[in-house]
Amino acid sequence: MQESRSKLDRLKWPYSLIKHWQGKATEEDVLEEAQDSTYNLAQAQCFLGLASFYGGDKDDCLRRMEFVQKHGTVNSVEYWLAKGFIQKIKTKK
Repeated sequence: MQESRSKLDRLKWPYSLIKHWQGKATEEDVLEEAQDSTYNLAQAQCFLGLASFYGGDKDDCLRRMEFVQKHGTVNSVEYWLAKGFIQKIKTKK
């Protein structure tokens, strides 16, 4: 992870996401940096949603994945991840 972070431009997306995974940036930092692009924002919501899911917060994951499904690019990996996680969460409720 350290090597990946060192190769990224600190002023460009997804640098803050990598920092977040290392515990050096907040969710708010990630979302703020992603605000310039709907695509980046959908990516941010997807990865934060995955963290929520695996951290046990299914409601937060569902909220984030619904954002991705609504605003994400249909042919993106994030969009299809979101659809799958939404279905998984809703069938377990």
